[in-house]
Amino acid sequence: MFAVANLRRAVARATKTRTLVAPAKANRAPLNRRHFCDKAKPNPAQAEAQTDAIVLTPYEKVAATTQVGMWAGIAGLSVVCGYFIVRELFPSRMSPNSLFSEASDIVLQNDMVLQRLGAPIRCYGRDHGGHKEGRRNFIEHVELNDKEGNKTRLRIKFNLQGPNGKAQAWAETYASMNKGEYVYLIVQTYTGEIIKIQDNRQILQADSEEERDALKRLLGGN
Repeated sequence: MFAVANLRRAVARATKTRTLVAPAKANRAPLNRRHFCDKAKPNPAQAEAQTDAIVLTPYEKVAATTQVGMWAGIAGLSVVCGYFIVRELFPSRMSPNSLFSEASDIVLQNDMVLQRLGAPIRCYGRDHGGHKEGRRNFIEHVELNDKEGNKTRLRIKFNLQGPNGKAQAWAETYASMNKGEYVYLIVQTYTGEIIKIQDNRQILQADSEEERDALKRLLGGN
């Protein structure tokens, strides 16, 4: 009987011990495993800087410089070509072809010119004695610049031909003049007759504005 009682006490103690120990294992916090490595994680910025710091070989430097120079030359050529294209498509009044077009329109509307040459009248540039119209497109001209190199005056010469004969025309204008205004616009037939459509040379040579107005009234100008 005594032995049985001792056995029961031992079993009860063991059960109690298991009950107390089990919750402790259940409440134990999980352990985080850390991996330690001698190499640090690379920085992307440092890696990019190291890549950019690669030294080029002499051949690569020459090739890169040549490529940059080539693209710069292409860009400069494009700008120059664009300037000339715009100037040809949208010429100013101080260009020979533009002034020729304006002056020829005025000449073709002059009654005296129509009477001498007849109608229709054709205006063209330099006559090389050939039959190709392309050779007659060049307008003889003289450009006069000021001390700063700015174009201030333009003189042109062109030819006229009608059923009754030929003639030559001369025109000069200042950059400050309005459209349709000329220093002179004169036509001379092959018989030597001179037709003055506009002639403001005396007026422009006057020293004062009063003298210019007086000469305008004397010569029949406005």
